[in-house]
Amino acid sequence: MYPAATPGAFKTQWGGPCSSCVKPWSALTVEAKGGPVAFGYAVISGIDSSGLPTITVNGANVDLTNLTPPWYIVEAAGDIDGNSVFTKVYGFSNGSGLLVDNEGE
Repeated sequence: MYPAATPGAFKTQWGGPCSSCVKPWSALTVEAKGGPVAFGYAVISGIDSSGLPTITVNGANVDLTNLTPPWYIVEAAGDIDGNSVFTKVYGFSNGSGLLVDNEGE
C-alpha cells in the first residue's frame, strides 16, 4: 500500500518513499494533486493468467477470467473511521468499471 502501509483515520502526503514497494510509485508517474490522501493504493499486474489474485467484493469472489494478459488491477483501501474495517475500490485493465467492497466503511 502507498502512501501509507496501513491506511486509517488520517491522511498521508503523496510523494514520500515506500520501503514496502517492489517498484517506486514514481515509476508509474501517478500523483495526487489535491494534497494528502486518506486511502492507500496498490497495483498488481501479470503477463499471464497464472498470477491472477482472488478478490472478494461484498462476500462474493470476483470472476477475473475476462482479464487478458498483460493485465493489471488497482486497489484503493481506506479506513476513514479508524475501526479497522476497510472500504476497498478495485479498477481493472479491461476497463470494466470499478468495484467497491464495504462501501461507506
